[in-house]
Amino acid sequence: MNHLTLWKNQELSKIKSDLDDLFADVCRSFGIDCRAVAGTQFRLLEQDDHLVLLADLPGLEPEFLDIGVTDDVLRLTGRIKRQAVSGRGTLVSEQHFEKTWRLPCTIDPATVSATYREGILTVVMPKCRPKPYTRVLLTGD
Repeated sequence: MNHLTLWKNQELSKIKSDLDDLFADVCRSFGIDCRAVAGTQFRLLEQDDHLVLLADLPGLEPEFLDIGVTDDVLRLTGRIKRQAVSGRGTLVSEQHFEKTWRLPCTIDPATVSATYREGILTVVMPKCRPKPYTRVLLTGD
């Protein structure tokens, strides 16, 4: 175990910065906006009576999207294709993703709805009403 080297945060930050620069150079050479390739953005919002998932998924092919829910879990899987044309040729990228959320409350899976417009996926999940408090009577011998 004497062969281990402790990496400092500055060293790791430098490596990350160098890799980000390298990736940005490749993207620029194909005329691609690197921020669009970097990944998807998800926001889970809680309203009074429902939860809303907003997902920024430009290039999503809706036929390759699967949305699954249970009482307290939401799962998305899908495929996004992007294409960029430059003087050097055409770059086609394909991104597969899978994301699962443990929801902060129970929902009614039968009433969940989803729409996809202009690159934005919106999933609306109505909350279940809390179960009423039930008193348990103690019985003895």
